[in-house]
Amino acid sequence: MVVVAYDDGEPVKENRTLVEVTVLQPSSIPVFTQEDYRFPPVSEQAPVGTDVGAILAAAVNQTIVYSIVEGNDEGVFVLNSTSGVLCTARPLDYEANSSFILQVEAHSLEVVSSNLRAPSRVNTARVLVEVGDENDHAPVFSRDVYLGGVTEDAKTFTSVLQVQAVDRDTGNYSTMLYHLIIQPPAGKEARDSKDGFVMEPLSGLLKTAIMYRNKRRHHFKFKVVATDDYGRGHSSTAEIVVSVVNLLDMQVIVSNIPPTLVDKNKDILLSILESYVQEQIPGAKVLVESIGPHRHGDGLEQEDYSKSDLMVYAIDPLTNRAVSRQELHKFLDGKLLDINKDFQLHLPPGGRILEIRTPDVVTGVRKATQTVGYTEGALLALAVIIILCCVPAILVVIVTYRQFKERQEECAKTARIQMALPSGKPGRGTANNLYEELGDNAMRGYGQQETQQLLRPSLLRPEELSMESGIDPGQDYYAQEYYNYEHG
Repeated sequence: MVVVAYDDGEPVKENRTLVEVTVLQPSSIPVFTQEDYRFPPVSEQAPVGTDVGAILAAAVNQTIVYSIVEGNDEGVFVLNSTSGVLCTARPLDYEANSSFILQVEAHSLEVVSSNLRAPSRVNTARVLVEVGDENDHAPVFSRDVYLGGVTEDAKTFTSVLQVQAVDRDTGNYSTMLYHLIIQPPAGKEARDSKDGFVMEPLSGLLKTAIMYRNKRRHHFKFKVVATDDYGRGHSSTAEIVVSVVNLLDMQVIVSNIPPTLVDKNKDILLSILESYVQEQIPGAKVLVESIGPHRHGDGLEQEDYSKSDLMVYAIDPLTNRAVSRQELHKFLDGKLLDINKDFQLHLPPGGRILEIRTPDVVTGVRKATQTVGYTEGALLALAVIIILCCVPAILVVIVTYRQFKERQEECAKTARIQMALPSGKPGRGTANNLYEELGDNAMRGYGQQETQQLLRPSLLRPEELSMESGIDPGQDYYAQEYYNYEHG
């Protein structure tokens, strides 16, 4: 083709330029077999160099060159320029990027050599590469140590705390199963510690399994294990410390807002209280025992639902015991103005803390007594009945034993007297004198009314008297009218 330049209608020979233009025939442009390529997912654990798939373009009598023109900024994939096979060039991570969209082109070798590449609809295709998720991450707990508390009067299966572990994997790989590992100590408390707590395997909610009466200032330490893929995959552990508390460890925060609003903002309010306690005790954990209407009046029996009582206590991580209520009151009451400033951001207009007071222990005990279950009441009634039935039986046994001892003494006395009586006397006289000495009228004829007679020493010969009977044979008894055995 010859291009001629004209000046005022006249051709200018000097400016004649020769331009060579290459015109490509339609049959020389490669055409992909499909516009979109979608290959099977590639595992994120696949090694580098794993084949993803192959793309294909057709052209007549042309050598085709393939290239990636878009979507491979990080160089994760490499495309064989002659075969069209796509491979991984770097490790894949599903959690970082779960899919890739690549734009590829196909050109003839002649065009590439001439650097005359020009994309078109037929020589451009889109490739979708999906990354398959694998269980390649272990669960991670939200904290290393979970601090919790349980009151002495807490009933069985009372919720204590909830643990949580997260997994970067998806699907079943991120579904946890929780279980406890409790090492029972040696001694009589082994069974209580082992069965003291249970955990819901799916929710991670820790609950009590026994009663903890008279165990204040005790604490229990054990481990929780989280395993992903419904207990078949990777595992991680955390520590749980549960302290036993009662009303002597608590403080009541009285506010002028309803209990429902306090419960709604409970987590935020606790974090504010915890920050002020941690200024004095690093790592301390503030826990809620109850949220209810404000109690006032005699015995705190009246309830005001326009106000609320938030009962809290704190756990010291160094001792694993509750912070004393005197210290907790000092930490919170001394910062009451600052706490109110922080609270007002999360409470309705005019909402504030009125006071921080110590709970009434007597009222708490009375309330705990009223909440005793039917089982405990039945057992208590049964114990009272057993005691009432045993007392008369014990009295009968005591009286019977005393009567037995008295009868035994009488028999022994009778034996001594019989040994002291003459052997030649008639049996009746001997018996009568014996009964006269014992003074037992009931044994003489059963109901015969006679005056008790004393033993006459004149009936006995001095040489036959025995020391076993208490009579001294060397003493002259004949000068006496009667002899009283009891006075010697």
